[in-house]
Amino acid sequence: MNPIELYALQYPDLSETRLLELIAQEAFIRRAASLDFPFMLKGSHITRQYFPNLQMRLPADLDYVMLPYKEDYRSAENSLNKWAQAVTTAYAYDGVTFTPFSQNPFWRNVDYAMSDDFPTTNTDLTCTINGQLVELSVDVSFNLDLPIEPDYYTVFNTAMDQFTLPYSVPLAPQIAWKLHQTLIRPRFKDLYDLSYLVRHIQGDTNLIAQILDILTAECRRDRIPLGNIRHLFSSNLRDIFCHYDTRHPYIKNLRQDWDYQRKTDEFSYTCPQIPDDYQTVFEQYVQSLRDAGLTLDNLVLPQ
Repeated sequence: MNPIELYALQYPDLSETRLLELIAQEAFIRRAASLDFPFMLKGSHITRQYFPNLQMRLPADLDYVMLPYKEDYRSAENSLNKWAQAVTTAYAYDGVTFTPFSQNPFWRNVDYAMSDDFPTTNTDLTCTINGQLVELSVDVSFNLDLPIEPDYYTVFNTAMDQFTLPYSVPLAPQIAWKLHQTLIRPRFKDLYDLSYLVRHIQGDTNLIAQILDILTAECRRDRIPLGNIRHLFSSNLRDIFCHYDTRHPYIKNLRQDWDYQRKTDEFSYTCPQIPDDYQTVFEQYVQSLRDAGLTLDNLVLPQ
């Protein structure tokens, strides 16, 4: 099997470096999914599964959450080591061979991370794909207070196959976390993601209630005025961007902010099919909210 040829057919516009990185990341996910370890995939690899096709949204980082609570860094590091070694030595018929984690075992600042509210660590791995050496990073958060149970046995699609994930982040936290991020620092990329994520609500009032509960809890934790939540469901773009901090220059010029965000490598890579105009991105976001039932007229927002 030549994974490079398979992926190149699906992603003809990707550079070789990006293509190899995507193959390596999904090879890691494939192996992790085949093992019985309590690590939950989150982030853009999950988000893109909600898009009509995978080419519309490409992943950036490879993000996991270690589910069991860890009291000390030695326990956390021990679990991380066992998992990484098992994943990198697992076999999958995908043309990718990982260097065993034991050959360079490390996690950055696990001991210091334990003092944070949401500890995060990462490591670097290597693999070979058709004889080419590829580097990739894996980020792992732990002691995350997940508001609801993980999704179990979620279908995960790649350019070459389909398999199930033992654990993945449910839709409600994904939407709530992105809305919360939009309250902290609005990004057009998040509005783009939300316009596709909320389409899967499909009128589920229980799901809407979960989203609002999680969003409210996040705002209370960060001491964000609950009244600000209303701005997320406004049909006025400047309500989202302009009430946060008027000291920032992007507040005064949305075109400047759009141009700045579009110039970043991550933005241009992860959202290759995003509309060319920021107003269109926002209009899609607003329409998707309306279709999902997330409007000021029918939401009971916290006071």
